[in-house]
Amino acid sequence: MAEGTSAVPSFQGKVSHEAKLKELLHRLTLPEIKLCSEAAKEFARLLKSEIGGDLLREYVRGSPNCSELLEALKLRKDQKGMHYVFDLISVILSHGEGDETETGDV
Repeated sequence: MAEGTSAVPSFQGKVSHEAKLKELLHRLTLPEIKLCSEAAKEFARLLKSEIGGDLLREYVRGSPNCSELLEALKLRKDQKGMHYVFDLISVILSHGEGDETETGDV
């Protein structure tokens, strides 16, 4: 019985990560700089946390072209707030899980 209960939190965690990721990506592409900056900072913080690897893999699987980041960059072109997007991209590119592309994990 203990096995069945441990599977439920894992499933719930994955669903909540998915929902959180969608929310952050949505806010990242909004024209309001405050919402974009908060989303970029929170996404970067989560990437640096214990769940960061899972979140990064989920993002790359769901958006292999990273279209939300590209959209955010285009939206911020020649405007204030572009550094928030660059900071997030830096965290993504320097993440330790990013080296696993050779194994096919990411």
